Amino acid sequence: MGSGLGAVLFGLAALRTRNIALSIGLHFGWNLIHWALGFKNSTGLWVESVAKGSEHQSENIAFIAYTIVMLLGILIVYKLSKKTSFQGSNSSPID
Repeated sequence: MGSGLGAVLFGLAALRTRNIALSIGLHFGWNLIHWALGFKNSTGLWVESVAKGSEHQSENIAFIAYTIVMLLGILIVYKLSKKTSFQGSNSSPID
């Protein structure tokens, strides 16, 4: 479910705008935030520290936060982007 929500967000952004620029920007922003917070075993602006014994609880909180952020992103992209229609969608593809 985790990476699937990201795929839905990036796919929806590409389909709604008919361009991949928004998807690339969202993905870059997500990776930049991960770097800044010190996730993915890299040092960023902040370093994640978890008390010994509470790793499982920390992972659950991170997953819930990820789900909320992705669902909000999907909602924002859906509401703020205009759905673009295909030109000549009623005609045959070969003219």
